[in-house]
Amino acid sequence: MSLVSDPQGIVTCRVAGDVFESVIDLDGRTVFTTTFTTPIEPPAIDPEWTCLPVGGGDAYTSIIDLESGEARVDLTGITVDDIADDGCTVIGTQAGITTVIGVDGAVQLGLVRAATLAPDGRAVVIQTDAGDVQFVQIDDGALREPVDLTPLAPANPIVTFRDT
Repeated sequence: MSLVSDPQGIVTCRVAGDVFESVIDLDGRTVFTTTFTTPIEPPAIDPEWTCLPVGGGDAYTSIIDLESGEARVDLTGITVDDIADDGCTVIGTQAGITTVIGVDGAVQLGLVRAATLAPDGRAVVIQTDAGDVQFVQIDDGALREPVDLTPLAPANPIVTFRDT
């Protein structure tokens, strides 16, 4: 069980088990509930999340709004690799294609070796299949021109984002 309080002060409780996941507000109203056909391992959530990626492992289904319980994004078939700090954006793969998916839309990164999502979900560091390392900002649902970090990064870079 996890309590989540978003910036507007709305508090909900997430209850998850092997084959179910529910969100309940403090008045006892069920905001969202779902079940899974096979056991999942839901991710640990952050108390600041305003959205919830529903599921775990290879069984993510959607991103829901924690206040309304409304499904905002369909994640069916996506293997989620990373989740932004607000829970509203994820980076995942489907059929080898890496995509950043959020409530504001999706941006395909294509075939990459590795990708790390920025905490705010508005940038990503990728390592291309050719081994190049690039920093790419996501602006209004589109990728900006990548910044080549290859001369600065080792073959297996460790990526850390820092608040300024």
